[in-house]
Amino acid sequence: MDPSSYDKNRRSKIKRRDIMRYKELIKQLKNSSHNQLYDPVCQITYQVLQDRHVEEASRAHSQAMVHNPILRSVGMTAEQYLADSRSMCQFSANYGLGCVAKDTNDRIVGLCIAYPLNVTDEIQVSLGRDQRSSDLNCLWDALEYLWKITPWHKYGDPSRMFYIDDVSVIKSASGCGIGYLAPEFSNIIAERKGYTHHIGVTINDVILEDLRARGGLTVIKTIDVSQITKDGRKIFEGIIDEGTYFNLCLVQINPSKL
Repeated sequence: MDPSSYDKNRRSKIKRRDIMRYKELIKQLKNSSHNQLYDPVCQITYQVLQDRHVEEASRAHSQAMVHNPILRSVGMTAEQYLADSRSMCQFSANYGLGCVAKDTNDRIVGLCIAYPLNVTDEIQVSLGRDQRSSDLNCLWDALEYLWKITPWHKYGDPSRMFYIDDVSVIKSASGCGIGYLAPEFSNIIAERKGYTHHIGVTINDVILEDLRARGGLTVIKTIDVSQITKDGRKIFEGIIDEGTYFNLCLVQINPSKL
């Protein structure tokens, strides 16, 4: 076996082992009435995102988002994205569906922003469109159009669907499983509130495969980001790899109950 194959197999085994531990933590939360989850290995505490978290959470989110390849491609800074982050975190806090991950110093090191599907129009209005580059607004417009033409009733009751807008982790906390545990935490909180599905937009193939492995996944539509045009030009050509897709996904929170 060549060294690169060995390294890939080793990483795969480590990932499987970690996911088994994450699933056990989620099972413990699911079988309890608690609104908090503690990971003793990484010493991370997961809580519902509330009003008191919004300012710190929005700064953590905007700092993490500048590493997003789309935002990086248009040169957007954390300060420029902060207004959007604050609006999204506040909406999430209003509906009690989001999650913050805190370290032993009570510092927010990751979060999941989530809110009901039926308020996505409201949040689009509240976001700081004038703060973004016109190229980025073209991408947002494409996603908004996709949102409007999707026949949500075909997949269930839209009033029982919620949207996971983003999952962010600061660099110092990467590798702690926050990207897996934070949205699962939100799923459990949402299920307790009567939601049956979560909606998400993925750009990462690894996340898409994780959702497939979880079960209950429907990929509704894909957008090839590199093909988005403005005034006859491909605005991300040469910046975003060909075949970089946004995948609009619908996930049953608990397939066994549907």
